[in-house]
Amino acid sequence: CDGAGDTPLCTIQCTHKRDFVSLWSVSTPGETIQLVLQQGSTYDFTVDWGDGSEPDLIDHYDAPAARHVYGQAGEYTVTISGVAQYMAMGCSAVMNGGEPPSSATLKAVPNLGDLDWRRFEGTFQECSQLTNVAGGHTDLVTDMSYMFYQAAQATPQTTDWNTSQVTSMAWMFGSTLNATPDTGAWQ
Repeated sequence: CDGAGDTPLCTIQCTHKRDFVSLWSVSTPGETIQLVLQQGSTYDFTVDWGDGSEPDLIDHYDAPAARHVYGQAGEYTVTISGVAQYMAMGCSAVMNGGEPPSSATLKAVPNLGDLDWRRFEGTFQECSQLTNVAGGHTDLVTDMSYMFYQAAQATPQTTDWNTSQVTSMAWMFGSTLNATPDTGAWQ
């Protein structure tokens, strides 16, 4: 924290925020966000979909509440708090296990947060309009393969990421045209 007050990464007291924060664009009513969760990972989180609806509690990988339908077009800030060891943003039918991808558009992730992350395999794969990805607590992450694959506009801020436990980064930035990750401090 830099003392600049309340930001997506830090509280006004200069402590790091743990929430995962993402910005989505919904162009027509009925568009969806599908959070892709996988069996074998631990889940116990609430998601505030940013549209005034009641937050949903998600405590298992196949929870129906991991899919949200928006009633109005607009820009939405989705905030996730708690534990989610793995999650993909649903931009890719491949990562969705054959389910339709999210129809809403992921635009940015102002805070990757600390949800006890263990894997980022394909998390932002094919999120074609994703730009900035900032923050994040990555010291327990073991797999970052395909994390930004075909997310052509992504510009992740990776300087402070701890990658000491990561065993695979295969195609992490494959077909990501704008990424210039700072990996100088990575182990």
